Amino acid sequence: MRELSNLEQDPDALAALSAEIVDFATHTRYLLIPSTEHLTDAVILLRRLVLISHKVLPIKSYFNLLRDLQRIVLTSDVLAREKTKHMPEGTEAEVQAKQAAYEQYDAQFRASLAAHPVGEIEGAKVAAMVRHQLCTEDVFCAACAFLQLEVSRRGSIYYVRGESPEFLETKKNRDPLAMDNEITLKTLASNLARPDAERGAVEQTQIAYGFNLLAKLYQLFVKMPFVIQWMKEGEHLAQPRRMVDVRAHFNLTLRDYDTIMVMARQMGLSTIKSRKTTSANKYTLNQNVEQRVMAEAERRGYTPNRALNVLLTDFFMLIDARHRAQKSKSSGAADIPVKTVKKKGARDGETGRKRRT
Repeated sequence: MRELSNLEQDPDALAALSAEIVDFATHTRYLLIPSTEHLTDAVILLRRLVLISHKVLPIKSYFNLLRDLQRIVLTSDVLAREKTKHMPEGTEAEVQAKQAAYEQYDAQFRASLAAHPVGEIEGAKVAAMVRHQLCTEDVFCAACAFLQLEVSRRGSIYYVRGESPEFLETKKNRDPLAMDNEITLKTLASNLARPDAERGAVEQTQIAYGFNLLAKLYQLFVKMPFVIQWMKEGEHLAQPRRMVDVRAHFNLTLRDYDTIMVMARQMGLSTIKSRKTTSANKYTLNQNVEQRVMAEAERRGYTPNRALNVLLTDFFMLIDARHRAQKSKSSGAADIPVKTVKKKGARDGETGRKRRT
């Protein structure tokens, strides 16, 4: 995936990204992009989803969730503005009160829209108006090409590889797609346009599973800053807040807590404080090796110490597997009985045949 800086906390990086997207959109011939703002919004949201995904999931799951997130944000904005449009704005205090009321309504509508089907809260008219502002198939494929995502195909299903530090390969033997070919992107956009109800049962199950997993991970991503802030506020207390306190306060499972901490380290919001006693031995790494360890630690969201231990563990596992394979091969060759064949000839008393001239 294309290397981008932290867009959420760096306005200069966001401005540079917008300039790159404008240049990318001007060289696109076959994909229909309504505006660069639509493409920028899709790139930011899709990048966020790929960074928190730790599996190979159908691309339709990403597309459905991205449109659902956009629908919730746009609809809540419309409804909140409708609620606060008659509030006065004559003084500074009234402007602040209107802004506070807008934020309160916006949060309430977002929670309601996420828990109800489309059109039940906002109505059919608002739902139809918002639907025309959502990400299209062409814009989504352009965002995939701009981010240089690893899109592949297995059978009739297209997949996207996640970029989380905890990534686990789940679907092998996939055929990668050339994302710099616009004909391929147009074919992919046509596949995304197919309704889910017209797809096979296996593909529908995988799309639903991927959508639910990404939605759960995104909820943890949204909750992550509040968890980190609450933990940092408890560092100055007489009894610092522990993992058990954090899980009880935010109603998190152990898996959810570990996922949030990995996301926080990946975003640079938290560092690991090891409670294990370190070894008395000290080691000096080669400069090139140290650079690779630091790069791997940054990619996985680990500390350099943990990344080095993980790399060494994987290396020793490969070495042990190779030794076991060699040992089993040598022992298998030793167990095969060697059959000696005695050649009969003139020395054993038999007369050989005369050679014809």
